[in-house]
Amino acid sequence: MLRNNVVDNFHFNLYRLKNYVNKTYSDENKDEILLIIFNNTINKYPDNNWFKIKDNFFENIGTNYQEWIMIYTIIAYKEGPKFVNSPQIFIDNLCNTLLSYYIEPYNLAKYSHFFLESHFYDLIMQAFNTKSIFPKYIMQIIIENFNLNDMSENLYNKICEITQNFINEFNYKIFNGNYDFYNIYYLLKKLIDNFYTMIYDKIDINLLEVLPLFNTISSDTLKKTIQENFKSIENNNDDICRKIIQCFTIIARYAYDIPQYTPTKKI
Repeated sequence: MLRNNVVDNFHFNLYRLKNYVNKTYSDENKDEILLIIFNNTINKYPDNNWFKIKDNFFENIGTNYQEWIMIYTIIAYKEGPKFVNSPQIFIDNLCNTLLSYYIEPYNLAKYSHFFLESHFYDLIMQAFNTKSIFPKYIMQIIIENFNLNDMSENLYNKICEITQNFINEFNYKIFNGNYDFYNIYYLLKKLIDNFYTMIYDKIDINLLEVLPLFNTISSDTLKKTIQENFKSIENNNDDICRKIIQCFTIIARYAYDIPQYTPTKKI
C-alpha cells in the first residue's frame, strides 16, 4: 500500500508539473516543439524510465523557469539516475548551457548523453573538484567548437584529449599565492558558496569568522607558521573540497591563540 501511495503521489506531482508548464509557458517566442516533447515525455508515465527516477526527480527542480524544467525533464527521462543523481552544479550547468546555446529540442538527448558519458562526465567533475572549473565552461568550449550531432570515435577521442589537456594546463590556486588572512577569508567564503552542499556536514561554518582575527595574533612567527600551513594546503594535490576542510582544520587548531576566542560564543 505504501508503494502504491508513493507512485500515486509521484503521478499526481507529474500531472501538476505538466499543468503548471502548459499554463504558464506563454512567451511570444516559446518553443512549441520543446513543449510537445516535454508533454510527450510526461505522458509516457508509467513506464520503466519514470520508475527509475521517481525518488529523486523532483529534488532538482527547485524554482526554475519553464524552459529549464522542460529541458531537465526530457534529459532526466532519457538519461535516468545517472543524471538526476548528479551534483546539482552539474545538472544546473548542463540545462542552462543547452538552453543558452539554443540546442534544438530533438538534439537535447544527444548532447546530454555526450556530457553524461562516463569518461567525459568524470573529466568534467575532475575539473570542478580539483581546479574549481565549473562544468558549464567545458560544456561551452565543446559546443562552440564541435558538432556533437556528427560524433565518431575519432572525434570523441579528440574532444577528450583536448579537454584533459585544458584541465592539466589550468593553473588554479585557491588563494592566488596571497596568504594574507583577509584574502584567505574572502576566497574561502567564495569557495564555500560553490561547494557548500558537498562539505556542509564536514565543517563548522562559524569558524570562518575567526580567520580575520588571526591578524590580531601578536607573534609574527606564529602568523608566519599559520600562513605556511595555508600555503601547503594550496599547493597539495587534493581536490577542492578536501582543501576547504583542511583549511578549517587549520583555523580550529590555531583559534585558541586568539585571546577573544572561545568555542561557545560567536566572535
